[in-house]
Amino acid sequence: MKRKPREFSLEAACYIKDHSKYHKITYGELKRMKELDPEAFSSRWFIPIGGALLEVDYQNYQDFYRAKERQDYLEALDEEYYAISYETLKEQTHREKEAISFKEVDVNKIVEASMLFEELRKALSRLNKDEATLIKALYFEDQTVKALANRQDVSVHTIYKQKKRILQKLRKMIEG
Repeated sequence: MKRKPREFSLEAACYIKDHSKYHKITYGELKRMKELDPEAFSSRWFIPIGGALLEVDYQNYQDFYRAKERQDYLEALDEEYYAISYETLKEQTHREKEAISFKEVDVNKIVEASMLFEELRKALSRLNKDEATLIKALYFEDQTVKALANRQDVSVHTIYKQKKRILQKLRKMIEG
């Protein structure tokens, strides 16, 4: 799968392979070569390295973008969970360390949530097959209402009505 090319200045360096040797050209020259002979470049793979483009084989191209996607994913997790490096913690003063607060655990809420979860599990087991399938798809398999409607060949509105009815039924089972 080719990725959307990143924009480079026309003067940026590009290194293309020609008989196992690299030749340096500008990005502008590379674009012109691609326009003149798009078929010749359809099976050539480039990765950005230090502001330049480097031609590589397909396996290296895949490895590069797999590693880049993994790095982006890890950075997103760090951001989501407010990751702090060990080095940062070592450099902070004692007062700054105390400023990092952790939420206190409310045991009562944990117990209540566990009990509700158990009641929900029991209520789910009492649903008929179609109801259970719908709830499982929406809430445990992260399927969309639209996808379910298409798969079952019904309207989106029908799926919403079924979902609402089933959730009301579950609520009554849990409260009753």
